Amino acid sequence: MLDAVEPPGGTGDSVAAAWKRADDERQRAARAAAVAARHEEQITRGPAAMRSFHENMVRLHRVMENRHRAAFEIHAAYARRLEKWRDNWSGDGPPPFMTTVAEISGSPSALVTLVGDHRSEALVAASDQVARTAHDLESTLGEGPARDATAGRSPVAVMDAALDERWPLYGPAMRRLGIRSVAAAPLRTENHCFGALAVFRRRPFTRHEGVPELGAVADALTRSVLLADELPLLADTDRQPVVNQATGSVSVQCACSLTDALALIQAHAFAEGEPIETVAARVMSGQLRFR
Repeated sequence: MLDAVEPPGGTGDSVAAAWKRADDERQRAARAAAVAARHEEQITRGPAAMRSFHENMVRLHRVMENRHRAAFEIHAAYARRLEKWRDNWSGDGPPPFMTTVAEISGSPSALVTLVGDHRSEALVAASDQVARTAHDLESTLGEGPARDATAGRSPVAVMDAALDERWPLYGPAMRRLGIRSVAAAPLRTENHCFGALAVFRRRPFTRHEGVPELGAVADALTRSVLLADELPLLADTDRQPVVNQATGSVSVQCACSLTDALALIQAHAFAEGEPIETVAARVMSGQLRFR
């Protein structure tokens, strides 16, 4: 059973809001568990003709319970990070929500990529520079775990030499960064795939790690974070506006489509070994022109 949590601070406090989200998920998990328990009791005590119905209801509500428990762990861990940041504030901004997603996923680096129509990228949230670089490589080279997990709507886990075999361009580039294993799980409902959660490690997965645990985190993110009224991930996506602005600027400079303009920025970033947002910022400051 999950312990109740009390939101510290005053109304509107970011820490209090994080604890409120955690407690909401704790209560949802408790309600799902209670419903499952009632149906479990009816399997043995109720009419035989209703047994199949009660078994299905148990499975459904245990899935919901586990989903909300995972969401509780994510929000509670983020609330604790915010508390630590608040209590030891030194003028820096709050920790990215994605650092908590990485922690819960058991990896030092994590990335969420959300896609729109025709799988066009709509939002990217990264825990650190490794995840941002991994995203830049995937966008530039057109191959990688997040793309595969989204397109196939199925999990992906690859490590060591298999990275090069699966992704001839992306794999060697990631290994040069010291990454030995990557995994990705789709962010999906029954009828739609929103994108993918990917994680990156400098060591191989062990026998007890990998896709199942990541899938549970991805499911909790999809159902209880991405579809929520408030989206903590949005605080981690400050890099996209400048890329979008630079894409429009290069499109005007080169009299080309937005797709071609973004490809030019990505190619320049890859050739120079710079993050895409750095190149975009240089475009917007006038330090870099493409014609």
